[in-house]
Amino acid sequence: YKIVLSAAEIENFLSMFKSNSKELYKRRTVHSLYMDTKNYDIFEKSQRLDVDKFTLRYRTYSNNNNVYFEVKENNSSGKLKRSSLTNFKNLEEVKFLKYKSYHTTPALLVSYVRSYYSFESARITVDRALSFESSLNRNLSTRKHNSYLNILEIKLLDSKNIDVEYLLLKNPQKFSKFQYGLSKIYNLSLN
Repeated sequence: YKIVLSAAEIENFLSMFKSNSKELYKRRTVHSLYMDTKNYDIFEKSQRLDVDKFTLRYRTYSNNNNVYFEVKENNSSGKLKRSSLTNFKNLEEVKFLKYKSYHTTPALLVSYVRSYYSFESARITVDRALSFESSLNRNLSTRKHNSYLNILEIKLLDSKNIDVEYLLLKNPQKFSKFQYGLSKIYNLSLN
């Protein structure tokens, strides 16, 4: 479940569940470098299809120096995320990636502050201070967009059926940082 909330709504949500939730990790900054083709084929595919689509990203966390490569796929079997440690020392070293038949380069840098909580058998993440930045291999100058959006995500950790509906302050919605960021930075249309 994903919900887009204002800063006040996030604070209200966290104060309601503070006594029953536990912070899993210290708050940390996440930097994700999303890859796409020069014609934004992965973005376009993600707009047109509900299944048989994917996103490619490299990711770092403020609490370590590792660079991870992640593939998020949505296919007829469900959603899958694969992550592996790379040999890169930082995101600036990433120049291109061939994945399946796609020749990709860095398209979008997304940064945000993430908090992690557990509540019953669910994990709750809160992403704040979202910022989006173009890649220099796409523009001669850097474009930036800072967002007021905050993303609350609730993930079930096991197969126990807990009723998470009562946790939700609003209806869940589809939200992709990749799609949102590319639309803001490169003026691409969101469906």
